[in-house]
Formats: sequence, structure tokens, C-alpha cells
Amino acid sequence: MYDVAGRAEGVVDREQAAEEAALAAGAAEAGEGGGAAGVSVEASAELEQQRAEVEALKDSFSSSVASVWQEVMSVEVTLVSQTEKVLSDFESNLGEMMGSFIGAVKELFARARSVDTRCVHKSLFPLSRFRKKSI
Repeated sequence: MYDVAGRAEGVVDREQAAEEAALAAGAAEAGEGGGAAGVSVEASAELEQQRAEVEALKDSFSSSVASVWQEVMSVEVTLVSQTEKVLSDFESNLGEMMGSFIGAVKELFARARSVDTRCVHKSLFPLSRFRKKSI
């Protein structure tokens, strides 16, 4: 499992263990030094203050990440819907253009057949008159 910052649980546990060990070492040194007890308490208070600041920063970062995530997801939904609309319009326009093209090609083929038929009749017609005269 991961914490808010995206670190694995093992990493978080090791970091906490290291902090606790540092606190314990500081407490042991304070106990041995006699007059250093005041310094250890100050260090502990400072460490707690830093920990609170880190937690506040982590919460702030998490909320910022969540906010950006929401914004990115909403923009993605908008992009997808706009892309679908563009594709739909393209498909419609392409269909119209293809229909127009196919209609024009059919018309050209009809004209070509007509020209071919006239050409064949003109070339055969003189021959048929020639045959009639010779008979």
C-alpha cells in the first residue's frame, strides 16, 4: 500500500523507525550528559515542529495533487467529447463528399456510354447504307 506521497509502506515504516531511533539516541545522550537534557528537549520540540510542518506540507501537496487530478480529468472528458464530435462531423462530411463523388462518376460513365453508343452507331450506319445500295 502507498501513503499520500506515493511511498510504499515499508519506506514509511523505515523512515519512522529511523526517526524514533534518532529520538532514542538523543534521549540516551541527554541522560548521559547531565546538563544536555535541556538541549534534548529543545531538539525533540524542534523535531516535533518539523514533523508537523512536514505533515502540513504533505497535506497541502495531497490536496494540490487531488485538485490538479480533478482538473486534468475534466479536461480529458471535454477533449474526448470534442474529439467524438469532430469525428462524427468528419464522418458525415466524408459521407456527403463520397455520395457526391459517386454521383459524378455515375454521370460520367453514363455520358461515356452515350458517346460510345453514338460513335458505334455512326461508324456502323454508313456501312449499313452501303450494304443496302449494293444489294
